[in-house]
Amino acid sequence: MFVDLVETYVDRPVAEGGWMYAGAGLGLWFKPKSPSTYVRVSGLVDYEYDWADSSSLQVAHNRAQLCVMVQHRRGPGDMETILDTRDQLWSDGTSWYEDHSDSGGGYWPNQNYFFATSSDWYLVWIWMNGGIDFSTKDTFGSSKAFQTWHAKVPFIVFEQWA
Repeated sequence: MFVDLVETYVDRPVAEGGWMYAGAGLGLWFKPKSPSTYVRVSGLVDYEYDWADSSSLQVAHNRAQLCVMVQHRRGPGDMETILDTRDQLWSDGTSWYEDHSDSGGGYWPNQNYFFATSSDWYLVWIWMNGGIDFSTKDTFGSSKAFQTWHAKVPFIVFEQWA
């Protein structure tokens, strides 16, 4: 999964309204074997990132999350979200004449639990999202922001109890 958002000092905004948002994810269908059970879902998520925001009299913001969402299929075309967890990787802002940045990576420790039955299907998402906002060149300064990052999910573990 990749997120790549870039805005720099330009005479016109590349993104409408001076902001950009993107997300990417991996979804898997799951059906438990036990008639009625708690399910633990955990994905091995390996991620790397690089981000920055910079201000010259205008503000800029930069944020990103890693998430797990479980949707219960109640019928054809009828999905109900039963779990939605979002962990903030970073949330930053600059103003006046500030410059902030960071890069790195790691493994996201995530364990989530939900109740399930063997008569239903569940759609499990491991996903990521990021957003930036900025002010392009004008009479009173400008700001810029970017982020580029990726995450790999080599496997997802489902554990269930009777």
